[in-house]
Amino acid sequence: MPDLVFHLGYPKTGTTTLQTHIFPRHPDIDYQGKFIPAHDYRDERVFAGIRALQTVSSFTWDSGKILRELVNEALARSTRSVLLYSSENFLHPDTGDIGLVAARLRSLFPDAKFIMTFREQADLLLSFYRSHGAFLNYVFTAKAEGTPLVLPISIEEWMTFQFSIPHKNVLGTLYYDKVAQSFIDQCGRDKIHFSLFEVFRDHPRDYLADMFSFLKIDLGTIDRLWRDQVENKGVDKRRFDELSKDLHCAARKRLGARGKILQFFSKLPNGMWPAQMPEPWLSETRSLFRGGNRWLANVLRLPLREYGYECES
Repeated sequence: MPDLVFHLGYPKTGTTTLQTHIFPRHPDIDYQGKFIPAHDYRDERVFAGIRALQTVSSFTWDSGKILRELVNEALARSTRSVLLYSSENFLHPDTGDIGLVAARLRSLFPDAKFIMTFREQADLLLSFYRSHGAFLNYVFTAKAEGTPLVLPISIEEWMTFQFSIPHKNVLGTLYYDKVAQSFIDQCGRDKIHFSLFEVFRDHPRDYLADMFSFLKIDLGTIDRLWRDQVENKGVDKRRFDELSKDLHCAARKRLGARGKILQFFSKLPNGMWPAQMPEPWLSETRSLFRGGNRWLANVLRLPLREYGYECES
């Protein structure tokens, strides 16, 4: 029977590239999804099961019975050495309690292995903002009733939301030490492969070699599989401006001649696309996660300092 493996993300750590070019094409991996761009699993019922595991409260969760049956059936059918599921939503702001997710996965699949990739927190937040946050995807907004909210919002305003209600936003998921410790406590250190997005970005073959060694699958396929295919590179300034213009046009069409409301969309801010995280948010983000990053570097022996993570006292 194959090893059962869950690739957990994080978002913005090369997950789409792995889901598109690596997992479905390795001869030793029986990849069950998430398949990009359709975001499907080989059995469509798996999505509902994973979604429930991530988001449903203990009062209404079905204890994962259907998901466990589907995975066990796939394990029994598979003829390869690894059966792999991938979903960055496990470590996503839409997941209510990552520690609970770890406990549920352990109870359902006690022999499973896990892959988890980290990215320097301020850099991940900036990437998430460019792709989603500026247009208010994946954010709960607290504001006075009747106060207009202009889209796209600035990085400063988005980061204000992050720090105001972190448990509802990306920021609250980035305590990597606590997330790692939860999975280690539940599943055991030897069953989890931790890596860094920065290694994937700068040394993709080394990143894949370490992952394949953990999975105990053929390393000889790396050069055939990896051809510098990078998916979902993020939103550059040109694309950011295109999205902003589309938003403006859609708002005008939808709102018609409602003059006062249209004023908020009449002129999009200039220079909104940020090349880097501005202060004071950069310093505040790094300060928030410094201690946890030091734990990752010292205990998990990840090369965080080499890639610019804040780790020192």
